[in-house]
Amino acid sequence: MAQVEISTSGGTKILVEGTTQEINAIVDYVKSRETTSHTGVVAEKSPHRKKNLTDLILDLKGEGFFDSPKKITEVKNALDQKAHFYPLPSVSTRLIRLVRGGELGRVKMESKWGYVKR
Repeated sequence: MAQVEISTSGGTKILVEGTTQEINAIVDYVKSRETTSHTGVVAEKSPHRKKNLTDLILDLKGEGFFDSPKKITEVKNALDQKAHFYPLPSVSTRLIRLVRGGELGRVKMESKWGYVKR
C-alpha cells in the first residue's frame, strides 16, 4: 500500500492511501476538478437584463416626454402608468443624478423644479 499527500491550489491537503492504480486515479480526478472548477472565468451578463430606473427615465426622454418641463410627480405618474412603481424619493434622486450627468436639464417652475431634455 502506497500513501500520498495531495495539496490542491486552494490549500486543501488530501491524504490518499491505496494501490498505485487507485492513487493515480484519484490524483487524475483531483487535477481534472481543479482545472474545471476554478478557471477564473467570469460569467457574461445576460443581454436581456431588467431595466433599472435610470433606463426607464431615459426611455421617457427618448419618447419626447421631457420636451416640456415635467415635475417629479409627473415623472413618477408616467412610470406608474407603464407599471414601473418606484417611491417618489427614488425618482427624485435619480432625476438629480441624470441632471448632474448631463442627460437631463432642470428649470425653475414657480416654486418647483421642472426636468427637461438637454
